[in-house]
Amino acid sequence: MIEWFVCLLKPLKTKTDGKETERLDVKLPFFVRARQTLKEKLDGQTFRDVDNQLASLKDKDERQSLSPSFDNDVYGKSVL
Repeated sequence: MIEWFVCLLKPLKTKTDGKETERLDVKLPFFVRARQTLKEKLDGQTFRDVDNQLASLKDKDERQSLSPSFDNDVYGKSVL
């Protein structure tokens, strides 16, 4: 039986050459049955962090546009 579960977050990024890439970040390891983090288990606390963190997970898009914007001048003001 599985004792541990690890929640992974996959942020999308842009490489320096403009190609897209991704990585896997360990977001939250926890005990499956107890739904406790290691800290909660060691401190004898009831579970609360796992449900709160899983409920607030959002997609993470860190991609950047490398193409120049033609509707702004060098000072960021709209020229249209």
